[in-house]
Amino acid sequence: YRTGAGISDSFEDGDISEWNGDTGAYSVQSAVAIDGSQALRDDGSATAHSLTRSFAAGSYQKVSVWMNDTSTGSYHPLFSVQNSGTDLGYVYSDSGNNVIVRDGGSEVDSGIDVATNAWYKYRFVNIDYAAQTYGLEVYDSSGAMVGSASGFSFANSVTEIDSVALSGDNDVAFIDGIQ
Repeated sequence: YRTGAGISDSFEDGDISEWNGDTGAYSVQSAVAIDGSQALRDDGSATAHSLTRSFAAGSYQKVSVWMNDTSTGSYHPLFSVQNSGTDLGYVYSDSGNNVIVRDGGSEVDSGIDVATNAWYKYRFVNIDYAAQTYGLEVYDSSGAMVGSASGFSFANSVTEIDSVALSGDNDVAFIDGIQ
């Protein structure tokens, strides 16, 4: 049983040097943070952009991220759990503030709703590599569970997690406390 102990970034080092991708679209700032005093800011640039961070590969059973989406538009930050660039699954909130999850080959509404301009912890849980399934829990900034859902199928067959990825497009957002 492994949690995301090997997966960790709260951006307290003040930079994103450990990340690869479109680094110009992201910056570490201290005006809006939840896990420590600094968080990552997605600048909301109009072109699609992404970052990936590699970690020690492992059969993690839980991986989480704090996200604060500031837009009600159609593009929102997406957090993906991966192995060698292949998605196990991902999560984001849509323009109706519905939490959308990758379930096998489709995107589905998890049945969990969130608000704009608020911090939420999205936690991939019960990651089962044999059954190729996972669940999702969402918590608000006070630590209260907003909702949970389970039984989602992996988007691709993976046997371990070695990276996480962030994607954005035309939406300012904040990301913190990845573990």
